[in-house]
Amino acid sequence: MAENQYDKLSIGKIELEDNMKATSITTPIYGKIEKIIVKYGEGADPEMKLKITTSDGEVLVNAQTNRSNIYYPRNWNTAAQSYMGINEAGQEASTSERYLSYGRIYVFVEGASKEDSIKDIQIIIEGKVEHNDDQYLTDEKVEKKVNEIMKATMSSTDNATSNTSFNRRENKVRKYIELTLSDILKEENMDLPIEKQTIGLDQMVKFISTSFFAKAFEGLSKAKSNDLREVMINMLIKGEPLTKIIDLVNRKTGKKIDPARAEMIARTETQALQNAAREFSYKKVDPNGEWKYSWLNPLDNRTSSICKNIVERTKQRVSLDELRKIVKEESIKGGFDGSREWTPHIYCRSSFFKKFD
Repeated sequence: MAENQYDKLSIGKIELEDNMKATSITTPIYGKIEKIIVKYGEGADPEMKLKITTSDGEVLVNAQTNRSNIYYPRNWNTAAQSYMGINEAGQEASTSERYLSYGRIYVFVEGASKEDSIKDIQIIIEGKVEHNDDQYLTDEKVEKKVNEIMKATMSSTDNATSNTSFNRRENKVRKYIELTLSDILKEENMDLPIEKQTIGLDQMVKFISTSFFAKAFEGLSKAKSNDLREVMINMLIKGEPLTKIIDLVNRKTGKKIDPARAEMIARTETQALQNAAREFSYKKVDPNGEWKYSWLNPLDNRTSSICKNIVERTKQRVSLDELRKIVKEESIKGGFDGSREWTPHIYCRSSFFKKFD
């Protein structure tokens, strides 16, 4: 009996377009798909989305991760295979029918910034790959086929939450707010029913997202500025220290802005987001506004006169509404417009906390 003949196709690196998406189309593949090896680029966003389909629209891989993996597409959920730890063609994988390919394979990728990429995708088949030079076709027929596949395989959830970059960014803001609320509940040794945690969350997420992703940084386009903000949110979610965030901003802006301005962006933007999330969280655990708060600053040789004044005015504890008013007053006195409620000046390192007796 003749041995099975296997062939391999390497798609190569896939980089995102300006809309944070990418599509790759292979040469024709004829045979049974044995496995698909996915290798992500360094530093890829953990929420990158990858969808791989046959020309008939059968979904071979549908994953949301940045973890390189080996998938064995069968007539079961490929994500389940990954979680089950099936990393080689064993008995479990071979007992299910493999997918057949009679044409091109379509790859759809969506990420958080243009820095996200897939290093390579290798498709191993029992059959034959047409190794020729027309791997990435852009003719009308192929574009029409891409649209058909996307329409056929896009779930209602995908349409609701990830069809635009703004929805994706809202999801990240939501996740960060939820983490902040969870931290404050732990600090206070409190429990809050999940239904109470989510009341007003949608409105706050939209408000913060709209204001946070509003303007371009000087020297950068709005798209690049918002990509940068999204990366900063990712790092805050991971709990990365500010020094690492500053270093990343420096690297991603390159020579477009000087290092001092890159540090200013990192410090100011992360402080603004952190304090907005804290305000929402404190209002959740103290809905009647009974708690008192103080402005917290390192009070070293880098402390501004603005924050020194706020610390002095709040050292006896004040309500959240009174604190917001004091922050705005001192911001305006210091020469700023007071438009960012919890960020009285650039380079601000301050935050606010419940004052314990």
